[in-house]
Amino acid sequence: MTKETELADIRVEYARARGEFAVLEGEMYRELTYARADLRNRGDYVEYSPGESYVTVPDMLTAAESLPGGVVRMCYLDPGEFPELYEARRKRDEKADEAVRWFLDRLGAKW
Repeated sequence: MTKETELADIRVEYARARGEFAVLEGEMYRELTYARADLRNRGDYVEYSPGESYVTVPDMLTAAESLPGGVVRMCYLDPGEFPELYEARRKRDEKADEAVRWFLDRLGAKW
């Protein structure tokens, strides 16, 4: 195999990995949007005034939306309540890790 043909193969795998990642990212965004709508409908969110610091929880996904006057509405997505969202994130991250390892291997780098 020549460098030219190897590069062509790598380009195909790169395009495939990007496409798969984009689909996984889209699915995750869809799940996040539905979860945010559910929390919004229940009134289960925190509204932060302009300049107020957001509360963060390690490893917890959040979904924010801007409101008039600089207010930010933050929804905290508990993994126990939205397991499909956390599974989508796990699959997306796993696919990205696999792709990076594959490319490093093909390019002769050590992982």
